[in-house]
Amino acid sequence: MTDQTARNFMRVHERFGKSKTILDLQPSVLYALSAPSTPAEVREPIEELIADGEKFTAADIAALKAEYAKAKAELSAQSVTHGHALAWLPVPRSSRSRMHSR
Repeated sequence: MTDQTARNFMRVHERFGKSKTILDLQPSVLYALSAPSTPAEVREPIEELIADGEKFTAADIAALKAEYAKAKAELSAQSVTHGHALAWLPVPRSSRSRMHSR
């Protein structure tokens, strides 16, 4: 096992511990969610959607991270304060309303 693989496993454990939600996720998805480069504003809504049965790939997470970074940069350039990630996260409205009600 390489040092990088060991670090990936350790980050996954630190982030998810013994959570049963992650049992069906691909390692690449776990690595992407637990990566230091994945902001909480991206990770937390995705984790909630996964808990509700939604499926994500590592490519989905990378695309959402890029979309979030772009939206954040645009908002910053406009000097507008931004709220929760749900404003930009492309998920079904039913999922968004469930997350707002929690």
